Amino acid sequence: MFKRFLSLLLCLLLPLSMAACAQPAEQAAAPSPSAAPAVTQTPQPAAYTAGTYTGSGRGSNGDITVSVTCSDSQITGIEILEQDETYFIFMYPEEVIPARILEKQSLAVDTVAGATLSSNGILSAVADALTQAGGDLDALRAVPEAVKGETRTLECEVLVVGAGFAGLSAANRLQQNGVDVLLIEQLDYTGGSGRFATGAFMLADSDGSLALMKNYMSGRYYFDDFPVAEGTPNVERIMKNLEATRDVYGMFETLGVGMTLVSPDINAYILNLPDSLAPYAATETNINGYGSWGSESLREAYVNQGGKLMLHTRATTLLQDASGAIIGAAAEGADCDYVINAQSVILATGSYSHNQELLQENLPWRVGDYSATSIGADGSGIEMALAVGGVMTEDNYVNGGARVADPMTALSTADGYWKSSDCISSIAMIVGRRGERLASEQDDRYFRYYPNENGLDQFFAVYDSAQLQSVDKLAELDALASENGPYYKAETLEELAAKCGFDTRTFLNSVSTFNYYCETGEDVFDPSLIDADSYSQDDADHGAGGATEKLPLAEGPFYATRLTFVGFDIIGGIQTGDSGEVLTAADLRLDTAARSVTAGGQAVRLTRTEFAVLKLLMQNPSQVLAKSVLLDRIAADTPDCTESSLKMHVSHLRRKLREAGGKEYIEAVWGIGFRLTAE
Repeated sequence: MFKRFLSLLLCLLLPLSMAACAQPAEQAAAPSPSAAPAVTQTPQPAAYTAGTYTGSGRGSNGDITVSVTCSDSQITGIEILEQDETYFIFMYPEEVIPARILEKQSLAVDTVAGATLSSNGILSAVADALTQAGGDLDALRAVPEAVKGETRTLECEVLVVGAGFAGLSAANRLQQNGVDVLLIEQLDYTGGSGRFATGAFMLADSDGSLALMKNYMSGRYYFDDFPVAEGTPNVERIMKNLEATRDVYGMFETLGVGMTLVSPDINAYILNLPDSLAPYAATETNINGYGSWGSESLREAYVNQGGKLMLHTRATTLLQDASGAIIGAAAEGADCDYVINAQSVILATGSYSHNQELLQENLPWRVGDYSATSIGADGSGIEMALAVGGVMTEDNYVNGGARVADPMTALSTADGYWKSSDCISSIAMIVGRRGERLASEQDDRYFRYYPNENGLDQFFAVYDSAQLQSVDKLAELDALASENGPYYKAETLEELAAKCGFDTRTFLNSVSTFNYYCETGEDVFDPSLIDADSYSQDDADHGAGGATEKLPLAEGPFYATRLTFVGFDIIGGIQTGDSGEVLTAADLRLDTAARSVTAGGQAVRLTRTEFAVLKLLMQNPSQVLAKSVLLDRIAADTPDCTESSLKMHVSHLRRKLREAGGKEYIEAVWGIGFRLTAE
């Protein structure tokens, strides 16, 4: 049986940096179902003393204060009065939780995934107010018996699974082209992991800006986010993505999505930037929460144009017809299940950062690490694709960074998190558990990858008073320092080594080599310790070596911050072709991006012409393709192939596949052409 799985992916090009946090979204228009909605039983209304009451509850960063108004029989209003939550996390619970309480007249409502602490803080505050009003908390918190409605059938031309930036972009573009599209999202909000972005999108708006972007990206510094195999940059893919941003820019313009140019030297934009932050954006592209504004812009554009969006709806299975073609998906909603029939399915479900089984199989050193990605990055889309014949990429890759060992501690400051990575790149010496230096500290790019891949789950940034004063962080670390960390303070280097658990001699030697580096610009650090020449040595702007403006570790008190690797995303997943295709035929696998082929699990080395022929045959399963058709449709890839040489190329291709897989995969149809025969 032939299987052909189509997965379109419209990318916005990766944000320049990411940060950790969470949030939710409002329910948008949903398609008309073929069956009546399920009825959910709710508790009987509690009896209240009519009036307005003030209550408080503990959120993520402090107390949340609410005002609750009641009649004698029901809750009539809820208003958030005071809170100190991270704004781009709190924006959804602030809207969703009160609405759910009022709708159900109950405290037994779902929290917002990824914003649990803020959600519970609101619930606790409302409970406090209702207690004052004489409400029965036991009754209000009683979970009603769920009544699941019958399965509903929905119809659409294209089903988009996942409402992150990729899914929202694809849905908007499809809608612009008049396609009947349905967008579903398993969480209560849109935006996915892109909501956590604190950088900016590089978007080409002209030939000149495209050339500028290509020149900037041509160094190895960013190539590592798009490896082919063994860290080899996929230059072709990078450049293709850059070119595609012109189309993305045009889409944003058409949708009326506000774009603020924050970095003209690389044509970097922030979407829908609030006016209040415009002055800040003029000098700083790393603005916490920009991703939430961008995703909201895309959601609003889609919904306002009549787009069909179903939140809290989790796709569970890709549906296939007798030939193996994808014809839709089964999904679970809050009140019922769905069968969604579609001509095409787009999987935009993100990575598998929160799927421990997939991590163990593909990135075992990531298991148990803290991940800053959306909780929805659970690998569900990948698992669905694997179930219908998809194949995982061989080279999965971690995009991450260094953060404070207790990531939640970093969410206590007014702007959302303490930028530990900024301090790493600008002033700190970086050491491992024994106090050994891990790299030449010119660029925190080193610490975006190596610690995790080399088993260094925790490491330390070390500073002295003068260094911290130079970046205005001395008072902050003084206030945060404690005996148990993750922030430490000591009057001497020896005392700091004892508090952090370093080997004193190793640590003092590290300080000596670091200070020499700061004073002379020459570093005696041995990169062979962690293979530290892989990322930056060929990039003049980011490479190791050369002069540094770092200050030596000389002036006590001394400070250290225990850091850990935080994953921002995973590059890798299901193998796809240039148009998002995963092509399989029984045990035959072809990956157009990596230009790799396996038969019976064995790698097959093909010439350019052989690869082009096989790709075309797999794109047209069970069809006999005439020689003239083959020649015409592979001409762009193999212009030197002629009718006389085609037979030879096909013969070699058949032999190679047969030797690898132990059977015939291609049939010659006398007088007509060739077709794939694998079953």
